[in-house]
Amino acid sequence: MTLSNKSIIAFILAIFCLNAFGHGTVTLGTGTTHNTHTDYPAPYGTYKKRIMVRSDCRNGSIRQWAAPYTLSTMNTLLSGTYTINSTEPTGGTNFNSFTDLANALTTGGFDGPVTVNVVAGTGPYTESFVLNELNYNNATNTLTINGNGETLQYLSTDNYQRATLKLNGTDYVTVNNLIIKALGTASNEYGFAVHIKSGADHNAFNNCQFITNRVGCPTS
Repeated sequence: MTLSNKSIIAFILAIFCLNAFGHGTVTLGTGTTHNTHTDYPAPYGTYKKRIMVRSDCRNGSIRQWAAPYTLSTMNTLLSGTYTINSTEPTGGTNFNSFTDLANALTTGGFDGPVTVNVVAGTGPYTESFVLNELNYNNATNTLTINGNGETLQYLSTDNYQRATLKLNGTDYVTVNNLIIKALGTASNEYGFAVHIKSGADHNAFNNCQFITNRVGCPTS
C-alpha cells in the first residue's frame, strides 16, 4: 500500500489530537501545517517518511511541533510479464523506457519472476540501463528481458558510469536478442557496451550484439 503525504499527515494528526485532548472527534486537516519530510530508501522496497506536524486541534490552541514521526510505505513489487514500449506512457504493465524499469525494480523489487518484452519497432532506446542489488532477487525471482531485436544505446562521458548496460551486483538476469551499443568514439567518451561488476552472478546474454568502438575504450 502506498500512502500519500496528505494521508500520512492526517493519520498522524488524528493520533496526535486524540492523545493530546483525550476525545475521539477531530476534523482532519483543519489548521494543519507541516514543515519538512524526507523520503529515504530502506530495505525490501520500503520508503520511510519523517514528518513533523502541528495543529489547531481545539479552541484555537495551536500545538507545538510534534516530531519526528516515521512511517514506512511499501512500493510495488513486480511479478509477471511487462513491456517496454516508448510509444506508451509508463503505467500498468508497461514501461516507457529502460530507465523507468530500472527505477521500478530499484525502489520496489520482486514478488516473483519478471519477464519484460521490448516491443519491436519502438526503439532505439538512447539511455543507460543500470541495475544494482535488487530486493527479493534470487534464483526464483529472476529477470528476463526479451529485446526482440531492438537497440539500447548510450553515449557516456562519465568516468563513474561508462556502460550502456551495467549490472552492479545484480543476479539472475537474462537478456535475449538485444542490440547493446556504446556510442563513444572520441578519447573523452566511453565505449563500454556491458559492464558486470561487484559480484554480479548467474547472468546470461543470448543472441545479443555488443557494439562499440575501441577508441572509446580507454584503459585507465
